Amino acid sequence: MSATAKPLGNSPMSQVLQPLLWFLLMASTLACASHFALDMVR
Repeated sequence: MSATAKPLGNSPMSQVLQPLLWFLLMASTLACASHFALDMVR
């Protein structure tokens, strides 16, 4: 087990990072999808 792979549990860091990571993932997915849709329309 590496030091970075240990479970963070209920630490405030994990509660902040997890939604932030999900938001970044959704934002990048939406950006790619909208860019692709605009290319299809043109």
